[in-house]
Amino acid sequence: MSYTHFDQVSGKNGLGVGAKGSEIALFSGTGMAALPSQFIKGQKFVVGLPSFAAADIGVRFFVAPAPCKVISATEVHSTVAGQAGTMKIELLLSGDEPANGNVCITTAFDLASTANTPVTVTDVIPTYQNLVAGSSLSTLLASGAATSLAGASLSVVMEWT
Repeated sequence: MSYTHFDQVSGKNGLGVGAKGSEIALFSGTGMAALPSQFIKGQKFVVGLPSFAAADIGVRFFVAPAPCKVISATEVHSTVAGQAGTMKIELLLSGDEPANGNVCITTAFDLASTANTPVTVTDVIPTYQNLVAGSSLSTLLASGAATSLAGASLSVVMEWT
């Protein structure tokens, strides 16, 4: 696997190499930056929230610049929610507000699960995994509360379509 990394904060590109046969583009910083020529059908890339807490649940973290789809997601947190709280990822169409979209992954992340233990889910909902240019992804408090949640990180593997 080879991947291209663009750090929006520094503005620098980097190239990494992994398992043979696939490519992945990683974008970090406060958002994603890519030129239209970089939207290569079938190429995978990663978006997400590098650091968030309870108050950040319910925010958009990615706006699609071109058609793409959700493949999987991974969440980890340093401090558990302290109560039974779960989080999902939702697809928002242009004009939708967070909490008014469609859940795109079936399994909810348990925010009270063991700290510092990444959890990956791959059970995407085919009807809601595809984004068009202008649609976005948001976190969603699916149940309970997340009052004490801190030091959390979310990564979503995507693919250009």
